[in-house]
Amino acid sequence: MIRAPLITTIALGLLGLGLLWGFASAGEFLVDLLALPIPGAIIGMLLLLLLCTLIGAEPKPMREVAPLLLSHMNLLFLPASVGVVTLASVVSGQSIYIVITVFASTFLAFAVCGLIFIFLRKAKDL
Repeated sequence: MIRAPLITTIALGLLGLGLLWGFASAGEFLVDLLALPIPGAIIGMLLLLLLCTLIGAEPKPMREVAPLLLSHMNLLFLPASVGVVTLASVVSGQSIYIVITVFASTFLAFAVCGLIFIFLRKAKDL
C-alpha cells in the first residue's frame, strides 16, 4: 500500500516539473511573440526569478524537484556534448574562439561571484 506522504511527494515533484516546463514554454512563447534575440529558456528563468522575488521564496513544488534535477545535472549536459561531437567538423574551425570564450566566461563568472560575496559580506557586517 502506498503511503500518503509518498503520493504527496510525487505530486509535488510532478507539479514542480510542470512549473519549470511552463516557465520554459512561456519564455519560448514570448521570444516567438516579440521576436527577441534571447533564448526562450533564459526568458523563462527570468520569469521564474520574478515569481520567486514577488512571493519572497521559491514555490514548494520547486523545492521538491530541485534536488533531484541538481543531482542528475550531468545527464542534462549529454545532448549538448553529443551535439559538439557530432558537429566536430564545423566546430573544429572555431576551436580557438571557443577555448578563449570558455576561459573568459569562467573568469568572469568567478569575478562576479567574488564581487557578490564581498558585497554580501560587507552588507552583513553593517
